[in-house]
Amino acid sequence: MAGIAGALEVGELERSRRRPRSVWACELLERFRQYLDGRADFANNTLETYYERISDMLAWLENTQDHPGALNDPAARDRAVAAYRDHLLEQRSAATAKLALAAIDTFYRWRGLGPAAVARVKVRPARPRTLDNDEQRDLLRAAADHGPREDAMVRVLLHNGLTVSQVHLLNADFLQLTDNGGHLHVHSLDGQVRTAVLAASTREALRRWLVERRAILRRSGRRRRALFISRDGRDSRLIAPSIDRIIRDLGREAGVTERISPGTLRYTFDTRMLECGVDPALVAAAMGLTRPNATRVRTVLDPQDPVAAAAIAEALAFVAHGGAARSPVLPVRPEPVSEQLTFPLNGR
Repeated sequence: MAGIAGALEVGELERSRRRPRSVWACELLERFRQYLDGRADFANNTLETYYERISDMLAWLENTQDHPGALNDPAARDRAVAAYRDHLLEQRSAATAKLALAAIDTFYRWRGLGPAAVARVKVRPARPRTLDNDEQRDLLRAAADHGPREDAMVRVLLHNGLTVSQVHLLNADFLQLTDNGGHLHVHSLDGQVRTAVLAASTREALRRWLVERRAILRRSGRRRRALFISRDGRDSRLIAPSIDRIIRDLGREAGVTERISPGTLRYTFDTRMLECGVDPALVAAAMGLTRPNATRVRTVLDPQDPVAAAAIAEALAFVAHGGAARSPVLPVRPEPVSEQLTFPLNGR
């Protein structure tokens, strides 16, 4: 493990807003850094973040001077940590305060005093950016205007919840199309493979792209396995940053007010299924997950639909304890407003 020292040399910690200036605080911070460098059970990012949080707290203690004994006395520790927590909640965010408390717990364990006895910070999971129906239609129109490649790429992201790396890894021979159906073998970076059933509109977009792809390869005189290639055939496979840039550019051209990414389309697929009452176990399977994401489900359905959220929670609890997934009884929801937004899970 490279540790924090190397990060300091390249300025990784310049993000820290405040640093202690007194000799005692700097020496204490240095000893804490050495302790963190020896923690093989923490990732480097965690160690760097913990260092930043304690650096900020020590600087705050210097400036306030209202908490003598905060580093040595348990009662003074608790008062100081509670005040610092409130300071972070007022000046920054609940997420920052929650992370700082985790770092402070580690710091005081190292000091031999143990974690502070203060109320923990609860952070409501942020709902990831998703596209509403109008934005989905506008994005699909913009993609179609650019040509079959963009159209097909947006549809496999939006209608099947692929990640950008999974789109990057797609090969043409992973695609199976018939007169009445079609599916795509999706490979992940960890070696897992799943089968994604394709909606009719996605199949048609892929057929159009395959025709253009063959013409590109014929002109270039090259042979490529990758499903998505450059328009001149020189690039054997579109890399993830290129796919990301294409989606972001299409979002701007579609007039989507907030920036989007391939992840936005994946979350839109996820959200659309959950909001339409699809069993979380089926949502997980359709996205290539081994189990439902409980936090994600709560974020989507709570508090806007308490009845559905309660039913989903029961199904999740059952799955979490090793039982077969149960289909929750959900309120009837409207069908998607366009065939372009459907997501068949049974191959029909």
